Amino acid sequence: MTYVIDRDDALRRRRRFAREANRRYSRGVQDPACLTCPIGAAAGVGRGAACPMAARKRPAGSCIHVEGEPVESVFYIKHGVVTLARDRDGAAVPHGLRRARSLLGLEGLVESEYRDSAHALTDVTVCSAPLERLRTFAEKPQGARALLEATLSAGKSDTPLRATTDGNAKARAARWLLDAAEPVIKLRRVTLAGLIGMQPETLSRALAVLVRAGAITVGRGRIEIRDRNVLRSVATGATAARKRAGA
Repeated sequence: MTYVIDRDDALRRRRRFAREANRRYSRGVQDPACLTCPIGAAAGVGRGAACPMAARKRPAGSCIHVEGEPVESVFYIKHGVVTLARDRDGAAVPHGLRRARSLLGLEGLVESEYRDSAHALTDVTVCSAPLERLRTFAEKPQGARALLEATLSAGKSDTPLRATTDGNAKARAARWLLDAAEPVIKLRRVTLAGLIGMQPETLSRALAVLVRAGAITVGRGRIEIRDRNVLRSVATGATAARKRAGA
């Protein structure tokens, strides 16, 4: 999947998002999920204090921030999944996923521009705060710890790299599906191919093998895992064969 980015429209949306976030922040709007957020917990949300971030629901496909644009806000994914993409010949090509409890745009604390473009893959709830507010928050010990925790969580929630580096196409696809740890994965094939690091045609052939083995079923924009044991067998088969060959 590639995204055609209207930068002017994206900028207008982000500024409107920031205005709405500031209004929510000033009213101290909270929900139960804020109690498990490291930033909300550090801010004292459970004790009635206002969180430095404010939440807004965004539909699937919406742009959260754009690569190369000035960092104006930092974002926290409360619910849902976001794709990270980088420009390739004028199109934003996905290279990673971020899931709930992940920060976006934290590079703004040390850099002036966003490194990636971020789009909602599913319907999401995303919290945001102006960069300067997060800088002030980070100056406090509890704030610095919360940002560190969220950053580490973001690293864990990124698409696992081992699926993209070793084995044949069917083994790599099987490992990615296992690592996703979800019974139903709602991704277009071209998006999944970019995340794994293979051509869409190669991925289609790999998925066809997994379908014939009874490991998965494939529909339009949807992959359902039917037998994780078969997936594990395919995922580890290439490694086992190499070990036998080298023994």
